[in-house]
Amino acid sequence: MNVDEAVRRLAPHPGPGLTPGAREMLDQIMETEAVPAVARSGRRWRVYAALPVAAAVGAAAWAVPALLHTPPAAALDIKEQGDFWMIEVKDLYANAKVYEDELKAKGIDVILRVAPVTPSRVGEIMPMAVEDQPPGPFIYADQIKTIDRPEKCTWTRSCPVGLMIAKDFSGRAEIMLGRKARTGENLEVITGIDMSGEPMHCVPYYNKRVPEMRVLLKERGLSVDQFVVGEGDDSKEVASVPDSMYVTGGYMVKGGMVAVRVADEPMPAEVVAEQNKKYRC
Repeated sequence: MNVDEAVRRLAPHPGPGLTPGAREMLDQIMETEAVPAVARSGRRWRVYAALPVAAAVGAAAWAVPALLHTPPAAALDIKEQGDFWMIEVKDLYANAKVYEDELKAKGIDVILRVAPVTPSRVGEIMPMAVEDQPPGPFIYADQIKTIDRPEKCTWTRSCPVGLMIAKDFSGRAEIMLGRKARTGENLEVITGIDMSGEPMHCVPYYNKRVPEMRVLLKERGLSVDQFVVGEGDDSKEVASVPDSMYVTGGYMVKGGMVAVRVADEPMPAEVVAEQNKKYRC
């Protein structure tokens, strides 16, 4: 009797038959080599598991569903803490609908989107659409907050991303929560490389030549995505520039990649001093 015939006799309604996963498990059960248990005259005897076909099929029938039908892990870890729901995002790349369903299951009417941002904006709340939200600060700032993050949480470390939402929150909000961008991934929010929390904050790169800037970026796990030549409306983005040009600024455009602003002449010393003061360096 072959295996399929055994399955048909065991199950009154066999459905589509064994799945590839079940078939593989069944083959492993029937072909498993046991640890050699007998040794005679210096020879090792191979002892094979001698499961009857029916027993093997039964084992597969019980084990496979447990492996193949395990509920997916939740995208959000939602816990109660005092008057708030503590919500940590465990799956940073899940579909917004997944987040929405898990929040609604707790009675939380918030549409959450997790998007790639610059290092300084990771874990930050960015309101997208809030009912009756006038221009200005987030009106639910006292009811929807960022989750506590470690003091040493910087762009070089992976840190928890999440929200605190008041249990008595009765409004409806759509918000974006920043996450770390994957290498080469376009950013939803663009930030200057000088800002606090960004990789080049207080790094003395002003007026460095292009090759020197590449070295400074590489030391911080970054690379050049493009160069920006000129100022204001006259600026243009180019793929390459002469090594002799001077670096005057830059901004994050993709995960691990920056746009570097360059000029033919170095910045005056007083302008450099103003920039350092602006970014508290």
